[in-house]
Amino acid sequence: VRRPYRRSRPPVAKSSRILRDPREFCRDRLRELKSADASAYSEAVVYYKDCLIPEIAAGSVEPLEAWTEYGRMLAELLAPGRTVSIDTTGLAHPHES
Repeated sequence: VRRPYRRSRPPVAKSSRILRDPREFCRDRLRELKSADASAYSEAVVYYKDCLIPEIAAGSVEPLEAWTEYGRMLAELLAPGRTVSIDTTGLAHPHES
């Protein structure tokens, strides 16, 4: 079921958006995860060390997309739910990496 998403501002072209640095979100989620679930925290740290940073350093992924995906992974480790993307009409769709 697609649900409309009400936006408070008119749509803005992606290229002209000022995006927030996702690393701040990731640090906050890691702190939460560390106190909530040691096993999930360990999984997140291993991914960070073995995948995220090496892939960004090698230039094999776009950094903002890689950090955003890591943030999504952290959110899934912290809470049940599903990730969605909101299209320009305000409808939610399953997230595709």
